[in-house]
Amino acid sequence: MSWIERIEIKAKSGSESATEATDRFFLGMAGREFRMDKGSSFSGNDTIHITFGPTGDTKSAKYNDPRRPRLSMASLDRFPAYVRLEGDDGWLVESFLVTVESRFGDTRRFVHPDIEEEGVWLDELSGKWLYLTDTQSL
Repeated sequence: MSWIERIEIKAKSGSESATEATDRFFLGMAGREFRMDKGSSFSGNDTIHITFGPTGDTKSAKYNDPRRPRLSMASLDRFPAYVRLEGDDGWLVESFLVTVESRFGDTRRFVHPDIEEEGVWLDELSGKWLYLTDTQSL
């Protein structure tokens, strides 16, 4: 069985984004959620890098580690992949890339392929979820 070792996020906020520190963002992957919390809000034109796993850089890295409990790479096919906003302010997402790596070097990537030209708002008015797809299926 191939186990997930590390999850990396690279996202780009649009110029109009201005989230508050009270907003919470979650990545749904392999059947569980990971809190995307680096201790600061996402500002306009930010490029956001977040890592879960052995070099985790979130505020609560030990609770957001894909090795605890262990998650299989096969779980990536069993459950939806998504980003979810919990809060009142909006976030304009211009790009979102998730890279999942196994202990043995297997890699899978997830994106939303249709948002790169205009972006998509995650907020009360337009919806708080953004679903992602495996780049192998594109």
